[in-house]
Amino acid sequence: MKKEIRVSAKQLGELALRYHCRRCFWVKAKMKGKLPYQSFPGIFSSIDSYTKKAVLGWFKRHKEAPPWLKELGELKECIDPPGFRKFFVDDEKIGIRLTGSPDIFFVREDGKLLIVDYKTSKYTGGQQKLMPLYEVQLNAYAYIASRVSKQFGYPEVGGLALLYTEPVTEGERIESDGLHRDEHLAMEFKATPVEIEHREDRLLNLLDVARSILESKEPPKSRHGCHECERVGKLADLTG
Repeated sequence: MKKEIRVSAKQLGELALRYHCRRCFWVKAKMKGKLPYQSFPGIFSSIDSYTKKAVLGWFKRHKEAPPWLKELGELKECIDPPGFRKFFVDDEKIGIRLTGSPDIFFVREDGKLLIVDYKTSKYTGGQQKLMPLYEVQLNAYAYIASRVSKQFGYPEVGGLALLYTEPVTEGERIESDGLHRDEHLAMEFKATPVEIEHREDRLLNLLDVARSILESKEPPKSRHGCHECERVGKLADLTG
């Protein structure tokens, strides 16, 4: 077997973006995502975690999905998936480990698995730019789930979906006195599910591309016009 290289489902999805840069992909992987001058508000992760716990709690109490998830179909079971340290698959032929951290699994009425990823964001036309990344990310989760199904007891994958949770900040709802509590201010979220086509055929090619980039000891050439690489070059000029 070739020397193992690890890539996450989200990393792999970046290679599906129209203007992806192999040099940036290599740098971010080598830095393990810890780039300088980067800050990401933890509130988004907190909201995703809140949504996950709220849904799991509802299922535990009521043995069914909360009503705001009705557009995802009849859901009879909710599964809290493992983290990336347990949720992975090794492709010995390519020599790469694909890892993932899915948000939540549901079992539909037909007995098949529905894999859902939460996005704390408004669903707009602008989201289409990132859709190739999300499609690959979810299909990577399906790829892993189907290969560890015996280990975890998962049924056959039958569907994939994004669930956008958008804060309600306009309209009559924010004028309600019910939002004001003794010790806190409540916020409502609008849920918009978006079904994603289940097709794993692109993954093997992207895994091969990822390995060809990451096995290199030197960074690949920058994509022409890559703004991130231009910024890095300016930093080098300033400090060199």
